[in-house]
Amino acid sequence: MSKPEEGRFKVVALVDAHRMREEAQNALLKTLEEPPEDALILLLTSKPNDLFPTVRSRCVIRDLSSGPPVVARTDIELVEMVSRSIRERGYPAVFEQAAFIAGRPKSSLPAFISALEYLLRSKMLESARDPSLSADSAVYIDALRRVWQAGYLLERNVNATLILENLFLYIRRLSV
Repeated sequence: MSKPEEGRFKVVALVDAHRMREEAQNALLKTLEEPPEDALILLLTSKPNDLFPTVRSRCVIRDLSSGPPVVARTDIELVEMVSRSIRERGYPAVFEQAAFIAGRPKSSLPAFISALEYLLRSKMLESARDPSLSADSAVYIDALRRVWQAGYLLERNVNATLILENLFLYIRRLSV
């Protein structure tokens, strides 16, 4: 894959990905196992079950057919509280907040990740509308990619505290 012509990322969209032949899906697996750092690969399909299970297992799946995700106000407030704590108190808060969120019921982690994604998307749209805001949309795209990866890993029972610490260390630099 070539380098991006503008910005930090190259976006590749495979429309109607479910139409790929067996050979194409097998070839795609190699890329999905070790995706390029500067690429965002989107597999767009109305029939995700027609993709190989091994392809689907290496993807973060987002259902866009039902509109934007519904996020509870309490989850957004929790994300804002965690972000504010990390921004104001620095590294000690990163580890405290990661332990706090990881210590909550496991069923609440997807809602926290969705609220964080919602907040980042809102900030990205806000910065796109107001050129005086310093954040580049590529920074938010990278942050969203990290949030999606964290959600993917949390769904697979990877150590929640370590995943959240890593995510919060990155987000600390964003001043979200």
